Amino acid sequence: MRPIELLSDSPRFPNALCAKLENKDYFFPDGKILEAERLPELQAICSICTHRKECLEYAIVTGK
Repeated sequence: MRPIELLSDSPRFPNALCAKLENKDYFFPDGKILEAERLPELQAICSICTHRKECLEYAIVTGK
């Protein structure tokens, strides 16, 4: 697992919906089963976030 706060080169979006999650590891589940279970909720969070475009661009460029 790679907690969000340990990704020192990641962009900072303080108003992003994921930044408001108490469990910062939620986006980094252990295993494919847990990932599949969380996917609908994670997609819902990202789909309404104001930083979705910048975050997606970062993920595509860095592979993170």
